[in-house]
Amino acid sequence: MPPRGGRGQSEEVKTANFETYQNSDEHKICTLLNKMWTTDGHELKEMHPGSDDILDDWDIPLSKLFKLTEILKVPGRKAKSYEQGMFRTMVFKRLQEDFIVIDGVTYEVTNSANQDHFDCKEKFMTIFQHLE
Repeated sequence: MPPRGGRGQSEEVKTANFETYQNSDEHKICTLLNKMWTTDGHELKEMHPGSDDILDDWDIPLSKLFKLTEILKVPGRKAKSYEQGMFRTMVFKRLQEDFIVIDGVTYEVTNSANQDHFDCKEKFMTIFQHLE
């Protein structure tokens, strides 16, 4: 994001700060992610709270989003990367059953896991809404 505040700064300093921001990795990543969110060609554009699976290649948006969290020094980051396999579980629809079978393997689904995954999907989508 462009530097905040700016009170007491001359217009030249504000312009220089804005140009610095526009040339930064932060701005380039935000622009790329916003383009993926707003244009056809990637499943990200059609994602909504009711989405129940992802099928496209999500390596680019997930790696760029992780890079953005590093640049912004977001507190609480525990992951070393965002991987599609893990992200995909956040997109699954909320289940009413206690067990789910995926590829022949039965997994237990706790209520807290159901809620956590839904919350993560909501927060993920909120990030992209803020990039607009």
